[in-house]
Amino acid sequence: VLFRSQSHVGTIDIATIFAAASEGNFSLLKSSMDVLKFPLTFADENGYTLLHAASSYNQIEILKFLLKELDRSSINCTNYINAGDNEGDSALHYAGSADVARILVEDGRINTTNVNSHGKTPLQAKKAELLEMMNDEDTQEDDEDIELVQNLIEYLSGLA
Repeated sequence: VLFRSQSHVGTIDIATIFAAASEGNFSLLKSSMDVLKFPLTFADENGYTLLHAASSYNQIEILKFLLKELDRSSINCTNYINAGDNEGDSALHYAGSADVARILVEDGRINTTNVNSHGKTPLQAKKAELLEMMNDEDTQEDDEDIELVQNLIEYLSGLA
């Protein structure tokens, strides 16, 4: 599907929708979803969903929109919220910050103890990620990312 904007002509496809969710471009996300009649519960060939994308890239407004639009009375929507990608990682495993994790948890439908294909809960996966970051010489200079993961671990630890 072609689209025209003031600045360019492009193609709307699934990649456009996932990019919009990852970048926090709500208007592009919404219009692209409308044009393609894109289901909220779509997962790509890797099991990656819009919820995964919004969680991973700390797109709080997109995340809130997705959770609000998913039918609370539908078991399929609850299953979608807890769905893992091909590695078994749920949106909570992908959470890029404590704020994202808090939104997922406070929604009331996420399972905080789901394990991925490596047998790790979101908390265990984030602890492993932090350890990897601390051992990576290149990452040690990026204190902001380390702090985000540390705050996320602190939040998830408080749920246990």
